[in-house]
Amino acid sequence: MYGTPTGDFEIKGSVTSEEGKAVADAEIRVTSPDAPSEIFSFMTVATDTEGQYIAKGESFGDREVKVVCIPSSPELEADSVIVKLNYNKENAGSWYVGDAKEIVNFKLKSKDSKQE
Repeated sequence: MYGTPTGDFEIKGSVTSEEGKAVADAEIRVTSPDAPSEIFSFMTVATDTEGQYIAKGESFGDREVKVVCIPSSPELEADSVIVKLNYNKENAGSWYVGDAKEIVNFKLKSKDSKQE
């Protein structure tokens, strides 16, 4: 039998500005850490009016993913973080590695604050 073990993941969180205001319509991309996120991503979701998002998908075994946050406002800086998916092996099998649930919150900086 040939193939690669897979697992299900859920990455959720919130996006706020430095002032603590919810950032709506921010684009959240889940991608490979070594792939350019503007070219390739496993999935793309957007934050709701409260700045919340949930990205669900399938991954190939234990791995790291890059979560990229791109705000719709040109006044805010984009941000990214690399996350290790920690799979719950309780329901794992020979080709299913389990499920992973991670929380990733972003606090985006204003472009003006970088010039100080």
